[in-house]
Amino acid sequence: MIPVICLLLLQYLSETLAGNCTLDTSQQTVWREQDFPDPRSDVTKCGLCYRSAVCDPNALLTTFEAERLDDMLKEISENTECPSVAMENTILLAVVKEVDKYGRTLTRAQLQTRVVDFTNYLLGTKWNLGDCGAVIFVSENDRKVYTVTGSQLKRQLTDSCVEYVYNNIKSYLTDGDYYSGLRNMIGQYREILRDNTRCLEDDKDDNTGLAVGLTLGILAVLGVAAGVFMYIKRICCCSEGGRRGGGGGGGYHNRSHHYGGSHWDSGGGCGGGGGGSSDTGGGGGDF
Repeated sequence: MIPVICLLLLQYLSETLAGNCTLDTSQQTVWREQDFPDPRSDVTKCGLCYRSAVCDPNALLTTFEAERLDDMLKEISENTECPSVAMENTILLAVVKEVDKYGRTLTRAQLQTRVVDFTNYLLGTKWNLGDCGAVIFVSENDRKVYTVTGSQLKRQLTDSCVEYVYNNIKSYLTDGDYYSGLRNMIGQYREILRDNTRCLEDDKDDNTGLAVGLTLGILAVLGVAAGVFMYIKRICCCSEGGRRGGGGGGGYHNRSHHYGGSHWDSGGGCGGGGGGSSDTGGGGGDF
């Protein structure tokens, strides 16, 4: 009972304090990445009255919800370190009504690419979070959620982990409960970054697939080598037989074979589609 009272009190104080600052009342609902505000500098445009890790210019979250998510994101920055780099991790959240499609009607795949491009632009250019940064992006009308991770952070918050978490929380977003979905997503990211144990099974699956692929590749090479050896042997034998027997019949037509390797795009994620730059990772999709 006491925790519930405390939460209600915090919510009351948050909303009361929010009433003491003037937030930007812009009615813009369709956003381009170049125009999207930064919660660390464009404070009132992002829905809170202080520098934060959450930008929600269309107020899809309540003040209380935005503040709780901001606390969780700041806790990640304060209590986790970027792999192989003596820097803190920085994860920011962007929640929008809709992304600008520049007057075009996009297919599902094109819309996914548009959202990935938007999120990558925030990470690398607009918000400039660097190799140890990440952006969680939600677009309500587009029914899309995507997380992009910097080149160092993705070593710990791997694409398989991001996809695993996405599948865990997607139902909340489908039901319109953005706060619960994002709270669970950020909470799981926090656990992963604290001890790096949450998604080891997924990574093992990835390693198993790689090992199987390498094994099949080696067997294919050995098979080709054996075929070439037998081919040369037969030619030699036939040539020798022709010299001795005066005219072995029939020639051999040498058919060349193209062995193509599979291309694995490092930015893809599992099932969510498209990871943007080859230096970044991520995952997500529809809800």
